[in-house]
Amino acid sequence: MAYLYGRGVPAGHILAFYNLAQMHATGTGVMRSCHTAVELFKNVCERGRWSERLMTAYGSFKEGETDAALIQYLLLAEQGYEVAQSNVAFILDQSK
Repeated sequence: MAYLYGRGVPAGHILAFYNLAQMHATGTGVMRSCHTAVELFKNVCERGRWSERLMTAYGSFKEGETDAALIQYLLLAEQGYEVAQSNVAFILDQSK
């Protein structure tokens, strides 16, 4: 079973990430690994609807609308998204 879910992960199937994370968290069919489970659950979280907000922020930045991008990135950074945190730092650093 882990083999099948493992094949879905490179293809980006969110349900495969989730099920494989559950297996690693509980040790069902694989060696229990909290570290691997956390990494897989993190991937599930980062592929949700909010990823559209990341793309919206990126689009704003690309169009030169730095303030709009910064607001979107700040909201996502506040929720703990590392990419958004890095992008906020970059934008603030560039505005010096």
